[in-house]
Amino acid sequence: GSMAGGPGRAQMVVSQVTGLHYLCEGEVGEFGLEVQSVQICQSSNAEGPPVNMIKRRFFPRGDGTLCYTVDYSTGTDVELVRCLEATLLPLANMSVMLDPSSGVPMASAVQAHRPSAGPAGAFP
Repeated sequence: GSMAGGPGRAQMVVSQVTGLHYLCEGEVGEFGLEVQSVQICQSSNAEGPPVNMIKRRFFPRGDGTLCYTVDYSTGTDVELVRCLEATLLPLANMSVMLDPSSGVPMASAVQAHRPSAGPAGAFP
Protein backbone atom coordinates (compact mmCIF):
# COMPACT_ATOMS: atom_id res chain seq x y z
CA GLY A 1 0.00 0.00 0.00
CA SER A 2 0.91 3.65 -0.14
CA MET A 3 0.28 6.50 2.29
CA ALA A 4 -0.54 10.13 1.48
CA GLY A 5 -3.06 12.76 2.51
CA GLY A 6 -1.24 15.88 3.68
CA PRO A 7 -0.21 17.14 7.13
CA GLY A 8 -1.85 15.13 9.90
CA ARG A 9 -3.83 13.08 7.39
CA ALA A 10 -3.19 9.63 5.94
CA GLN A 11 -4.45 7.55 3.06
CA MET A 12 -3.74 3.86 2.66
CA VAL A 13 -4.52 1.74 -0.40
CA VAL A 14 -4.61 -2.02 0.25
CA SER A 15 -5.03 -4.84 -2.24
CA GLN A 16 -5.06 -8.37 -0.83
CA VAL A 17 -4.64 -11.75 -2.49
CA THR A 18 -8.01 -12.72 -0.96
CA GLY A 19 -9.77 -10.45 -3.49
CA LEU A 20 -10.40 -7.61 -1.04
CA HIS A 21 -9.25 -4.13 -2.11
CA TYR A 22 -9.85 -0.89 -0.25
CA LEU A 23 -8.96 2.74 0.32
CA CYS A 24 -8.63 3.97 3.90
CA GLU A 25 -8.34 7.53 5.17
CA GLY A 26 -7.58 8.85 8.62
CA GLU A 27 -5.28 10.81 10.84
CA VAL A 28 -1.72 10.76 12.06
CA GLY A 29 -1.54 11.98 15.63
CA GLU A 30 0.54 12.04 18.77
CA PHE A 31 -0.43 8.45 19.57
CA GLY A 32 -0.07 6.89 16.12
CA LEU A 33 -1.98 6.41 12.90
CA GLU A 34 -5.63 5.40 12.54
CA VAL A 35 -7.42 4.89 9.22
CA GLN A 36 -10.78 3.44 8.22
CA SER A 37 -12.13 2.31 4.89
CA VAL A 38 -13.91 4.81 2.68
CA GLN A 39 -14.14 2.57 -0.39
CA ILE A 40 -14.20 -1.26 -0.50
CA CYS A 41 -14.16 -3.46 -3.60
CA GLN A 42 -14.33 -7.24 -3.55
CA SER A 43 -13.48 -9.19 -6.68
CA SER A 44 -15.76 -11.99 -7.88
CA ASN A 45 -13.39 -14.60 -6.44
CA ALA A 46 -13.11 -12.89 -3.01
CA GLU A 47 -12.94 -15.23 -0.03
CA GLY A 48 -15.30 -14.88 2.93
CA PRO A 49 -18.40 -12.75 3.53
CA PRO A 50 -18.76 -9.19 2.16
CA VAL A 51 -16.79 -6.68 4.24
CA ASN A 52 -18.53 -3.39 5.16
CA MET A 53 -15.80 -1.52 7.05
CA ILE A 54 -12.15 -1.92 7.97
CA LYS A 55 -10.23 0.05 10.59
CA ARG A 56 -6.44 -0.14 10.93
CA ARG A 57 -4.40 1.37 13.74
CA PHE A 58 -0.63 1.67 14.20
CA PHE A 59 0.80 2.93 17.49
CA PRO A 60 4.24 2.91 19.17
CA ARG A 61 4.89 1.24 22.51
CA GLY A 62 7.36 2.24 25.17
CA ASP A 63 9.60 -0.76 24.45
CA GLY A 64 10.41 0.46 20.90
CA THR A 65 7.99 -1.84 19.11
CA LEU A 66 5.08 -0.82 16.91
CA CYS A 67 1.62 -2.29 17.48
CA TYR A 68 -0.80 -2.86 14.65
CA THR A 69 -4.50 -3.77 14.86
CA VAL A 70 -7.18 -4.49 12.27
CA ASP A 71 -10.92 -4.45 13.00
CA TYR A 72 -13.70 -5.07 10.49
CA SER A 73 -17.41 -5.70 10.05
CA THR A 74 -19.20 -8.00 7.59
CA GLY A 75 -22.70 -8.55 6.27
CA THR A 76 -25.27 -6.45 8.10
CA ASP A 77 -23.10 -6.12 11.24
CA VAL A 78 -22.18 -2.57 12.15
CA GLU A 79 -20.02 -3.54 15.11
CA LEU A 80 -16.31 -3.80 14.34
CA VAL A 81 -14.59 -7.02 15.39
CA ARG A 82 -10.84 -7.36 16.03
CA CYS A 83 -9.34 -9.78 13.51
CA LEU A 84 -5.62 -9.05 13.88
CA GLU A 85 -3.18 -7.79 16.47
CA ALA A 86 0.51 -7.69 15.67
CA THR A 87 3.71 -6.33 17.15
CA LEU A 88 6.33 -5.15 14.69
CA LEU A 89 9.87 -5.49 16.00
CA PRO A 90 12.90 -3.45 14.92
CA LEU A 91 15.11 -5.62 12.71
CA ALA A 92 18.13 -4.68 14.85
CA ASN A 93 16.51 -6.54 17.78
CA MET A 94 16.13 -9.80 15.88
CA SER A 95 18.40 -12.74 15.53
CA VAL A 96 17.88 -14.09 12.03
CA MET A 97 18.43 -17.77 11.37
CA LEU A 98 18.94 -18.95 7.81
CA ASP A 99 17.33 -22.11 6.48
CA PRO A 100 20.32 -24.44 5.87
CA SER A 101 18.93 -25.82 2.60
CA SER A 102 17.80 -22.55 0.96
CA GLY A 103 19.66 -19.78 2.79
CA VAL A 104 16.32 -17.97 3.28
CA PRO A 105 15.80 -16.11 6.60
CA MET A 106 13.53 -18.08 8.96
CA ALA A 107 12.81 -15.27 11.46
CA SER A 108 10.07 -12.71 10.95
CA ALA A 109 9.82 -9.10 12.04
CA VAL A 110 6.13 -9.59 12.78
CA GLN A 111 4.57 -11.42 15.70
CA ALA A 112 0.87 -11.71 14.88
CA HIS A 113 -2.14 -13.60 16.06
CA ARG A 114 -5.81 -13.69 15.26
CA PRO A 115 -7.95 -13.06 18.33
CA SER A 116 -10.16 -16.08 19.01
CA ALA A 117 -13.26 -13.89 19.40
CA GLY A 118 -13.25 -12.74 15.76
CA PRO A 119 -15.53 -14.30 13.14
CA ALA A 120 -14.23 -16.70 10.54
CA GLY A 121 -14.14 -15.61 6.92
CA ALA A 122 -12.60 -12.55 5.35
CA PHE A 123 -9.35 -11.43 6.90
CA PRO A 124 -8.72 -7.76 6.16
